[in-house]
Amino acid sequence: MSQTKSKLATQWLPDHSNFVFQDNAIVSPPAAVAMMEEDSIRSGWLLHPSVGIDEHQSMLDIGSRYGEYTLTALAIGAKHVYSFEKDLRLVKCLRENLRLNKNFIERCSVINETVSPVATTIDSYIFDELSVIPENLKWIKVDVGGQDEINIINGCYKTIEYYRPISIMMHLYGGMPEFNRFTETFLLANRFDCKSVVSETDKENELICNTLIY
Repeated sequence: MSQTKSKLATQWLPDHSNFVFQDNAIVSPPAAVAMMEEDSIRSGWLLHPSVGIDEHQSMLDIGSRYGEYTLTALAIGAKHVYSFEKDLRLVKCLRENLRLNKNFIERCSVINETVSPVATTIDSYIFDELSVIPENLKWIKVDVGGQDEINIINGCYKTIEYYRPISIMMHLYGGMPEFNRFTETFLLANRFDCKSVVSETDKENELICNTLIY
């Protein structure tokens, strides 16, 4: 059975920049839905008037999926984005989305690895695997569907302390009380305070996800 070719769609941002992406359904939710789901959070974070990302800054996108955050950051003008995605189907989709946009592909490193102590950590990737460490790495986003957020952050200590990011965004699924202990001992000790919490609930008002912005 032949596959229907994915349609192209354009995502416009509040600063009037935009990017093109494939409107397909490699996983759930489909790309167009994924682009819309957190549009206001994503744009508000990366385009904040006092700390918005600029052409001198780079970003870590851990759990990049179709590239919702990666493509937004590049459209706004980020210097470079390091995009981690373990699902090879989504990696192929992200790379195609990068190719669809002028100058995006050379400003993005797509890493098809699981970020955890049993595979590689962010600290290991940045300081051991790269021949030249990134410049001005100021934005970190983590969304891996509730699978390994704590270990990811535990493997990011050196990176956070070295670069002193402007902002860290994390999507936490369920309660995750262990993460609260981490924020008190590490993020708060390093003068990161929680600037925003956006909660997503289901029809029964049960918590699905908290988006924390530091």
